[in-house]
Amino acid sequence: LSESQVSLQYSSVSIDICDPLWYENTSTPLHEAAWRGLKDEVQWLLDKFGSRTYHRGLHGWTPLHSASYGGHIEILQLLIHQYGIDPNEDTCDVPPDQPDNSNNTALLYSAMGGHSDLVEFFIKRNFNTSQINCGSVSLSSLACQSGELALVHKLESLNLFSPDSKDIVESTVLHYSSMSNNVELFKYLLSQYQLSIDVKDQQKRTPLHIASWYASSSVVEYIYKNKY
Repeated sequence: LSESQVSLQYSSVSIDICDPLWYENTSTPLHEAAWRGLKDEVQWLLDKFGSRTYHRGLHGWTPLHSASYGGHIEILQLLIHQYGIDPNEDTCDVPPDQPDNSNNTALLYSAMGGHSDLVEFFIKRNFNTSQINCGSVSLSSLACQSGELALVHKLESLNLFSPDSKDIVESTVLHYSSMSNNVELFKYLLSQYQLSIDVKDQQKRTPLHIASWYASSSVVEYIYKNKY
């Protein structure tokens, strides 16, 4: 096809069309390229279709959320530059802490993915570190859920880690760390903050229940050896 024919074909395509098999119709080409870290494709979509590509899906999921969850700092920098969503700048066209429908922000998604460099990137740009999602899950809890001890240390160094953090059903950071199979993180939280290995949430679940449910075998073994 000639260049003009290709351009004509693209002009008739809705670039915001969603993939019907992915995340309940919320994934556009830009979402997927950002999530996978495809910088050239992201840049092409931005150059070709401009602001029309900044699509919010049925759940409020944006390309910024996609890049954050995927852990791609170059994509984040590109999106922030393209859309002016750096809160340190005078022109902030898109709210930097814009949450999706579950009240997760880009910062929370980076913590969920265990991406310490992205979390630091957002914090340096004054993103809201007090944000909690619809389940009242905090930055500290999501960092523990990721299983990344380095991320917990990063939050500690910035005085942002809260060992007393609880969600809506009173699950603690120890419950969330049990979702990953990083026994070193679990042991660190126990010793550093003198947490109870038998702590229960509102549904009477202990870290052992959570670790068993998530098949965190190393954590299960550690709890069993130190409790029974």
